[in-house]
Amino acid sequence: MMATFVLDRRLPEYEAVKRRFLDALGSELREGARSVTIAEPKRSNEQNARMWVLLQDLAEQVGYKPARWRGDRLIEDGAYVMLSDYPRARRLTSAQFKDLFTAALFQPHTFAGLYGGVVAFGERTSQMTVRQLTQLMDLIDEFGNERGVIWSAPPAGR
Repeated sequence: MMATFVLDRRLPEYEAVKRRFLDALGSELREGARSVTIAEPKRSNEQNARMWVLLQDLAEQVGYKPARWRGDRLIEDGAYVMLSDYPRARRLTSAQFKDLFTAALFQPHTFAGLYGGVVAFGERTSQMTVRQLTQLMDLIDEFGNERGVIWSAPPAGR
């Protein structure tokens, strides 16, 4: 038998779920060898929806102003800026912002691109735990707040 039990002390049904878990574990162990995995819960659908709202707000309001060079001399660093201040800044999609933030939160694996350049592989948010996605959204909030992003949804719901 395969079963999943979500044990969260904050939930009113915690004691009943814990009792069912212990009963199931006892009966399964009587059947023979079993493998038991204990893990943090995966991110919720509500968290995922909130993350995409944040990323969409960034995509609509923030762009990338590339570095400026004169010959081999750097004149001005590149920066993420408000599109209202720099309308010609390069736009990123919400998916590109997601890649940017997962790479900032977790160390990405980088490889040479097939035809030059570098490709970074980050983490899949669908595999993140509640805690990890909360950290990611905190990073997005901080980044946006530093630049004056106007959020379309309140920070609750994490």
